[in-house]
Amino acid sequence: MKKLFLSALAIATLISCNNTQDDITPDNPIVDVPAEEPVEKVENIISEGRINVPEKYLDLNSTTNNFAWKVFAEILKDHKSENVVFSPFSMAVDLAMLNNGANGKTSSEITSLLGLDGMSKSSINCYFNVLTEGLTQIDPTVKFVSSNAIWYARSITMKSPFIKTLKDMYLADTNSADLQTQKTVDDINKWCSEKTFGMIPTLIDDPSYMPNVLALLNATYIKAPWTEAFDKLLTGQYRFTTENGPVLTDFMVADKNIIWYKDNEMRMGFFNMGKSEKFDMFFALPAEGKSLEATYNYMKDNWDKLSDCRETQLVCVSIPKYETSFSIELNDYFQNLGCSSMFDALTADLNGITDSGVCIQSAFQKTKFIVDEDGAEGAAVSGLKVNSVGESTVEHPSLILNRPFIFGMREKTTGVIIFLGVVNNPKAG
Repeated sequence: MKKLFLSALAIATLISCNNTQDDITPDNPIVDVPAEEPVEKVENIISEGRINVPEKYLDLNSTTNNFAWKVFAEILKDHKSENVVFSPFSMAVDLAMLNNGANGKTSSEITSLLGLDGMSKSSINCYFNVLTEGLTQIDPTVKFVSSNAIWYARSITMKSPFIKTLKDMYLADTNSADLQTQKTVDDINKWCSEKTFGMIPTLIDDPSYMPNVLALLNATYIKAPWTEAFDKLLTGQYRFTTENGPVLTDFMVADKNIIWYKDNEMRMGFFNMGKSEKFDMFFALPAEGKSLEATYNYMKDNWDKLSDCRETQLVCVSIPKYETSFSIELNDYFQNLGCSSMFDALTADLNGITDSGVCIQSAFQKTKFIVDEDGAEGAAVSGLKVNSVGESTVEHPSLILNRPFIFGMREKTTGVIIFLGVVNNPKAG
């Protein structure tokens, strides 16, 4: 992975495409302009044990998952033999925040990428506000935190509706700073470490990787215990078959009553997380002779049917313990999916942020995910980087994950997928 990915991942930065002194007003860093849409908010986020997404937005839950499946499909094309983990929720929040500063074709492409075509900015903001608060509150035994922040250069004139919306609807921390300094690098790294509870301690190596206008960040963290934990005394070393041969690794073993699905393409189990069982993890094992990519595409095309599975069976389960980290640049994948204008200085329309010409150079995400006997823990930092144009057989069903498999985590009342991943080698990290 390029050093740029490792050092500047998930930083959302907006850099002046014109970079002229005429656009800079140091004495007036935020300029007031009329807001185009009223701000919507929803009371009683949790109702009858469910996240109270307004009825007119209910279809957005599956639409948001479509974003997850199609972006991850693009990622898998280039990362067939690696361990991969991606947080579609984190990246979607980052793009939704950016959309508040986008207009015209750029905004249309962002909303289309998210599957929110035709939705007003106010409605999108309301949906993500409710969803984020709901995920935070739905189960007190599951620790879910989604945090947002912006760092903007003192010399840049920012538009007040953009800043106000990020504060009001996304609870974003706002920081005016000299961006290309070691102090700001340290501040951003400290923020990332705190918001991911130490899972992603360093985002930027040094000031040379900093933007010169604005950094926009989302950090998402979740720690969820299994509703029924695995017995650590039963954990043992067994063989996991990779494409390069077998490796020995620790497997958690149990007979569990789980939601179970099996057909000629795959077998899959859903495991409840948390005391109230509002979250779960799913693991999917391709049938013999089926590739991970083919199985993933099958899941993507049939997710509504698969996610509605209700059949519970006693299943012999064997899951490797694993810890995986992943860093990726998403530019090509977003452009392949039709969201391209924001990456082009000539076509990007992000004038809702500042009157200085701005364009997106890179979209990033850095992730870490851990699965052990107690449960699962995951973190992601997402963002957008921009620069100026000048710069064994058993009697009951079994789920023995002893070869490459797919996994994910979702909130069950909305169905929203928070993490998706594949494990090709549990020893690879």
